[in-house]
Amino acid sequence: MVKWFLSIVISTCNFVSTAQVLTNKKIVPKEIKIKDNLQRTILDYSVTDDLGIIQMIAPKDWTEPIVELSYETRGVVLQGTLGLAFFNETLYFKTDEGFVIPKNTKVRIFNAGSTTLKILEILRPAYKADKVKTHQSFR
Repeated sequence: MVKWFLSIVISTCNFVSTAQVLTNKKIVPKEIKIKDNLQRTILDYSVTDDLGIIQMIAPKDWTEPIVELSYETRGVVLQGTLGLAFFNETLYFKTDEGFVIPKNTKVRIFNAGSTTLKILEILRPAYKADKVKTHQSFR
């Protein structure tokens, strides 16, 4: 499913060549380890600053702090249950369900299931550390 999804995204975008793109147009992801309450893995398939494509793999009981992202995030749950806590509500997404996190919205992203969580996310624009603000509360 991931390969199929990436081939559609890649075929509809004009990418600038970078170190992550091989001569046969195959994208080799950059692996990033992030320690929140538990360590998670990000496979970054992004090749331009305009569009980010990442797969996140997070263990059971993983949670991110409350963040405010200055980019839109759309994605699909590949495995497990994704939790998105907002100021007024908490939403849950299971395997094969899609989700949207609007730009500049405070959210706490977490693994709401009892197994490893895998999600594929499309970010517009691509992720950069200075585009993420962390918060102590939703207020």
